[in-house]
Amino acid sequence: MDCFTTLLQVQGRFEFHPQCEEIGLTKLNFADDLFVLSAATEKSMKLIRRVLKEFGEISRLHSNLTKSTSYFIGMKDQEATRLSGILDIPIAEISVKYLEIPLTTKQIKAADCKILLEKIKGKINSWGSKFLSFARRLVLIQAVMFYIYNYWCQVVFLPKQVIKEVESMFNSFPWKGVDSGRFLPKVSWKQATLRRKRVELA
Repeated sequence: MDCFTTLLQVQGRFEFHPQCEEIGLTKLNFADDLFVLSAATEKSMKLIRRVLKEFGEISRLHSNLTKSTSYFIGMKDQEATRLSGILDIPIAEISVKYLEIPLTTKQIKAADCKILLEKIKGKINSWGSKFLSFARRLVLIQAVMFYIYNYWCQVVFLPKQVIKEVESMFNSFPWKGVDSGRFLPKVSWKQATLRRKRVELA
């Protein structure tokens, strides 16, 4: 991406974002995503549009404008719309995600965790899971919790509603396997989790 930075400098005097000029920050890379940070001026929009096109011709890495979004902060809607038209990139609300986790300084909502719930359901409802024994289902739960659920918990504070739904899935899965409807286990969870010597299951 050094080529992209060089093109910004060669094509014209780059106008930095007010909070980035002191450290000379022009872009941020997150995996396959590129964030270009600049002043919200007509000159900057034209420069970025021109550099994106030239960078694509040189590197064959063309920007997918249909999946790109622009963000304008502290501006009137009319002016932001005009500048986004120059970029030919639609405006969107700031909702940045990294590895599918929302990056925000605010408390995330239950709706933001939809992808987490879908991933867990996909794991425990996979075709192979319905043929697993009780013990193997417990192993699958531990794997899902470690790789997906615990990872989210380390990054963000999950809403209570989401935590309850996840715990409900984990509690019911060892007994019924695939989520195929309401099911009442024949043994209480409290009884099933006693020490091995004390377990008296019918």
